[in-house]
Formats: sequence, structure tokens, C-alpha cells
Amino acid sequence: MRIFNGLTLGCVAFLLARPVFAETPYDGRYVGYFANFSASLSTSSRGCPTLDAPAPFMMSDGHAHVSWNNKTLQGDVTEDGALILIMHSGRSEKFVGRIDADGFLRGQYSGPCAYSLGWERTR
Repeated sequence: MRIFNGLTLGCVAFLLARPVFAETPYDGRYVGYFANFSASLSTSSRGCPTLDAPAPFMMSDGHAHVSWNNKTLQGDVTEDGALILIMHSGRSEKFVGRIDADGFLRGQYSGPCAYSLGWERTR
């Protein structure tokens, strides 16, 4: 009986100590509204696609998965709206931006090509 109680208390303590993800003020659906090509970081810009806007995405519990050029960038928003999205594939591709009080996310993507990107939260 003591072993069972010890295991039960240990499990309860573990569950209480885990971080709890909760809805953030930044959660919702984001729709892209601009994508401006900035520069090619390779020898030619011919491989850089022309885009009108980035793909829409959902942010849930402060976490975002964004489709970008047949890849996925992901990351978590901070309390002050900063968002860094990283592609986990060994290449150094990332987006660094900020969500303002009106729900606009603006920032810079850097990879083989560089873009200024913007989304608007639609909830």
C-alpha cells in the first residue's frame, strides 16, 4: 500500500510540475497580406519565388506552424509578441517578427532568399 501511495503522489507531483499551455492573446488564424522579396543570399535570385503573400496559419497555445516554400517553420510567441520561426532541417532558415496590438505580424524571413512578410490575425 505504501508503494502504491508513493507512486500515486509521485505521478500527481509530476503532472502538477509540467508546464501548462494555455490560450494566448496572440492565438488565432493569420492570413498573409504581403511578401516582398528583399535579396537573394545565393549567387542568383532566379530560384527565389515571387509571392503575393505568405500562406495562412493558425497559432494555438502560442505555437505556430507555418508552411513556407514546401517546408515548415515553427516556433512560439513570447509574452510581448515576438515570434521566431525556425526550420528544423539543418538549414539556417528562419523568420523573426513581432505581432502588434492590432494583430499584425510583420518581420523578416532569411534563407536562400530574403523576404519581408506580413500576416493579419482574423480570429
